[in-house]
Amino acid sequence: MKVLFVCVQGLSSAIVVSSLKKQAKKENIDMDILAVSIREFEKEIENGCNLAVIAPQVMHKYDYLSKISNERGIPCVLVDKDIYGPRSGMKLLNMVIKAIG
Repeated sequence: MKVLFVCVQGLSSAIVVSSLKKQAKKENIDMDILAVSIREFEKEIENGCNLAVIAPQVMHKYDYLSKISNERGIPCVLVDKDIYGPRSGMKLLNMVIKAIG
């Protein structure tokens, strides 16, 4: 499963992405998670993915990003700011699994 995690520069989400990766590994779920900037998103989504996850700090771009994602048949979800943190791996993993179905 491949997940694109979108934030402003692709850097600020590194800790959150690390937490999600650790939890997926702990649960024996094969998940490739790539943190990307808004600009990189347009290019990376062309390489294919199962889900686009939008960080709270770019929620103002959600409509734009979800349109790009939906045009390719890829679900797009916005992370709730209450579960966006370094110790939220399990909550994020549950969100990802639910979004992918």
